[in-house]
Amino acid sequence: METICQFCNQAVKEKHYKYNDGTVCCMLCFNALPQCCICKKPCKAYSLQGEKIVCPDCLQNRPKCNLCGKVILGAHYKYQKGLSVCEVCYAQWEKCINCRIPLTVYFQTSRGKLCQECYDKMRNCSICNNKILDPFFQVQDHRTGSVYCQECCTKRPRCSLCGYPTGKSSHSLPDGRQICAVCAQRSAVEKAQEEEALPQAGPGLFGRMAAFLGSRKKAKEDTSKKEGPEQRTVHKEYTFLSLDLVDSTKIKQGERKERIITTFKHYHDYVKNITESNSGEILGTSGDGIACIFEVADDAVSTAFLVQKGLAEFNRELNELGSPLQIRMGINTGEILLEFEGDEQKTGDIFDLAVDLAAKAQKFARVNEICVTNHAYAKLSQNKSRFVRDKYVNEYNITLFKQNFPPPP
Repeated sequence: METICQFCNQAVKEKHYKYNDGTVCCMLCFNALPQCCICKKPCKAYSLQGEKIVCPDCLQNRPKCNLCGKVILGAHYKYQKGLSVCEVCYAQWEKCINCRIPLTVYFQTSRGKLCQECYDKMRNCSICNNKILDPFFQVQDHRTGSVYCQECCTKRPRCSLCGYPTGKSSHSLPDGRQICAVCAQRSAVEKAQEEEALPQAGPGLFGRMAAFLGSRKKAKEDTSKKEGPEQRTVHKEYTFLSLDLVDSTKIKQGERKERIITTFKHYHDYVKNITESNSGEILGTSGDGIACIFEVADDAVSTAFLVQKGLAEFNRELNELGSPLQIRMGINTGEILLEFEGDEQKTGDIFDLAVDLAAKAQKFARVNEICVTNHAYAKLSQNKSRFVRDKYVNEYNITLFKQNFPPPP
């Protein structure tokens, strides 16, 4: 069976070119006709794209840049939203700080420019209803999910119980303090529950007796509360440092128990001494993790850098295991609720989101690296230059900052 050239329709009796799609081209047509810059086939009809020749098939199948409208012949950027952008437009146009798509229309924020879709995802302030363009400067009420912009947090009065802005509707307590609608509703519900808990006076002698005993019990409880020390709650801001060892299970494998206990006791003492020297305290330990608390954010950062700096010497002098200890550290600042009896603070564990976010930030750090949240970064006065913005974590509504120099090995 003769082989026919598909360009001149002549029988091919000598060497020829055959392409993957079955196209056959004789040597004469291959040398005489121009070649497509994409498929490398000879073409009778073609289109000039700049100085490049493109055959009709390739021209139809190639994507077009959504910004300049030109056919993209080479490498390009393709996004999940179905957008294709050539390299020239990608280099020239401004990009959204969240999705990194080049922008034709954008919204300017303090952090940078946002596209329309990312702008629409930004939440509105629950008080003034203005769009919060920068999640870095917002406060979220985790009881109701409401968010407040920076202006409302600084200019509007705060609730005396929860510390959040009171909003358009506020309630006054008998002592003159202002509380928000959420705390007022909770107080009303608690009062109703207390009244429901009292025995109801039914008909007859037993009903009147139950009501009498119930009123005496309530009066006795009120008297005991007045006689005891005053109980109150206070919102106070602290900074938390979370430290965790990397692959501690592998480090312990094959080691003698005495060496494991000795090494980890030295490690806990090592962290405790540095923490206390920077006006901090050990909040608690869980396995190999350590949580520290500080009143000043810069003290927490200084502690983290000192732990990081002295870890190599610790592994040389005090580590009795076969592998060096490596750590990750996260720092967050937030308000917690403290309970007082009179002038003395009640002791106990702190279960608060501010502590959890320090641990979450630690999970995003690399080995021997320090990672801080936007809440802690905003409170720094001496150590801000040591960190650069890394990324925004939508799941926890925090922006992470990492140290601007590589961590020690």
